[in-house]
Formats: sequence, C-alpha cells, structure tokens
Amino acid sequence: MVDDAGRAFGTFVPGWLDLRPYRYDHRPAVETTAVVPAAGALALPIALDEAVSSWRLSIAWGDLDPADLDLSVEDGGGDEIGRSESINGTALFAHTEGIGIAGAIPRGLLARVFFKGGAGAADVPVSIHHEASVAVLTAFGDLDKLSSADRDLLARAVSRHAIEGRGSRFEPNAALRRGEAARAFGLLADLPQRVPAAPSFADVPASSPDFPFVETAAGVRARSVLVDPKSPGQFRPSDAIDRLAFAVGAVRAAGLASQADARAGETLGLNDDAAIPLALRGYAAIALERGFIETVPAHPGARFAPTGSIPRLTAARFLLRLLGDRSGGLTLVPPMGVRQALKSVTAAEPRPQTVTFSP
Repeated sequence: MVDDAGRAFGTFVPGWLDLRPYRYDHRPAVETTAVVPAAGALALPIALDEAVSSWRLSIAWGDLDPADLDLSVEDGGGDEIGRSESINGTALFAHTEGIGIAGAIPRGLLARVFFKGGAGAADVPVSIHHEASVAVLTAFGDLDKLSSADRDLLARAVSRHAIEGRGSRFEPNAALRRGEAARAFGLLADLPQRVPAAPSFADVPASSPDFPFVETAAGVRARSVLVDPKSPGQFRPSDAIDRLAFAVGAVRAAGLASQADARAGETLGLNDDAAIPLALRGYAAIALERGFIETVPAHPGARFAPTGSIPRLTAARFLLRLLGDRSGGLTLVPPMGVRQALKSVTAAEPRPQTVTFSP
C-alpha cells in the first residue's frame, strides 16, 4: 500500500540480479573420511577463506552400525550456531546428519561429531561432505593491485551491502565520504528508511543518490541520528568523513550510544587524548575495543587522529566488524589491535540462519 505516491522513495539495495557488482559461485564439494573415537568426539576445524555466502556440512555412517551420531557447529568464540540431532536407529535409510548456514558466516568454524547420549561402544568411521557458495566481485576494474585477502574482504563487504563501489570502480584508497558512511551505518543499524516531504539539508536534494540514506541517518525524520550534520542545513555528503565521526557513527549503529555516553571523559592513554572532546571519549573507547576503528601508529605510543580520513578499503574492514558485532559477536574479518568481543548485541543480519537437514 502506498500512503503518499508523490513522495520520493529510494532503495537500500544497490542493484538487482545481473546488475549486482558480484556473482555467486558454487565451489566443488569436499569429501573426506574420519573416525569418531568410541571414548569421545571428533572435532573438525574449518577455515572459510573466501567470501562465503552459504555453507553446509553433512556426515554419513554405516547403515548397520548401531551408533547414533549428532553434529554441531560452533563459531570462533565457541558459541554453538547449528546442531543436527536426528534419531538414526536401524532403518532402511542411511545414517546421516547435516547442517546448512547462510548469512553472516564466520571465517572460522568448528564442527563436532559426537555420540548421542555420550561415548560409544566402538569407533565409528564417518564420511564427511561439505560445500560452499562464495561471492566473487565482477564489476570493479581497479582491484588488480590488491592482494587476494583484500579482494576477499571487499567481496564480503560488497555482497553483504556494508559498502558499495563507485560505478565501475571501487577506489580502495580513496577516502570514505560522509554520504557513503550514512548509507553504511543506516543499513547496518537496520534503521527504517525515513524520507521527508522536503529535504532536510540544502546540499542533499531529493535528486541526489545520497538522499534516502542521509535522511535515514541524519534527517529531520530519522529515528536515530548516526552521523551528525556539519551544520543545521548542511550535511556535506561529498566530504571525507573524519575518523572520530566514523567511530561515533559506528558505535551508534551498533546500539551502544548509551554505554558510550556513560564513559564520557574516559582516559584512552593515547598521545592525542586531548584532541578528542570529553563527551566523545566513550565513543572512541568502544570503537577501539570493538574493532570499529584502529589507532594510528606513532612514536612514542599511538594516536587516535580524530580528524584523519579513512580509506575505503580500510572502512570495508571496519564495517564488516560492525556487521559481525550486530550479528551477535561473529568475527567476519580478523580483529587487529584492541577488541573486546561482547555477545549481547541484537542481531541485524542473521546470526547465521541455520537449517538442519538430512542429506
């Protein structure tokens, strides 16, 4: 139903179907065998080094084996994110368990195969089958000098809509703009799109591609202001967002503003503490702890560099950490520097969507 057909309305998804700057490739299945020891369980560490969008694991064992096995999957922090525990008695069908995961999938998983109800009477050989679909960037012509790890990082960030390109280029070394930050934070905070009848800022008209995102993150109808405007009537969407404004926006998008406000005036122990307003010290502290931003190396010690800019490649890494935090503390990219992982944040993208199946 349309309440006001004359009011401009944008979209939060840049591109559709073949217009997406990435495609999904299905990797060949990997099959192996192992043995679940009678006195214990089998642990299977799994490293997902590509931009995995969906993944599934299944096990099977002998039809005539009286053992009943169960399967679970944990993230890197030891939290269980999937379990398959069907009743596999002696029957006409194969003994199987399987788990499928889609959404915010961690880079590292640990699968466990164990006996239902405790230790088994004898070792059980199992067949293991796992497969994955991955996102592959297709639209950007300026990534050839990046490492494979950086291209994978961008594939993860772009396919999860944490950041988008600039037409046919990504421009990884260019500074992240304020309008781009507004888009990213609005999406990752899962804010409803709020488009007013008249633009809130003279420099972001309704014809601007930044319009719906800036209005959602900072406009007069915004549910929550994530990026403060430069002045009452100016947002300056094309300006580079400074590191402090990025940190504040990330903490607000994570739903941690009240915690940050409670830590106002905190000493950070950085060379340039004095350059960070007392009211925003808590935001800087939480952003550093969560990995939403990193310090800048200096001698002696380190600096926050609040007025510095953030390259888009670096911003992609920070935004993926924000997405992981919003998805329940998942490590979607490796943390660097200080990070305090807390598990109580409300999920925005799934804390992975898990499906139990019988292959």
